[in-house]
Amino acid sequence: DKESPPPDIVIGFGFVVENGKPKMILSTRSHTGFDCSALAKHFGGGGHTAAAGFNAELGPTSPHPYLFAELLVNRYEREIQK
Repeated sequence: DKESPPPDIVIGFGFVVENGKPKMILSTRSHTGFDCSALAKHFGGGGHTAAAGFNAELGPTSPHPYLFAELLVNRYEREIQK
C-alpha cells in the first residue's frame, strides 16, 4: 500500500473575541517546504518557514472555519502569483 504524500500545509485554529469582535487564530505547520511565514506575513502575522500564525477577523457572513482557512490559503496563492 502506498502512503499519501504529506500535505503542503496543516492549519489549526481557535477563536477569541477582542473588543467585541470575533477573530479566528490560525496556526500553520509544514514539513514539505511550504513557507508558512510568507503566508502568515501576508495576513499580518509572522513566524518561521515551517511554523507560523496569524489572526483573521470574522464577520456574520464568514464561512465555516474549515472553508474559511481554505479560502485564505487559496487567496494567498492567487495573490502571490500576480
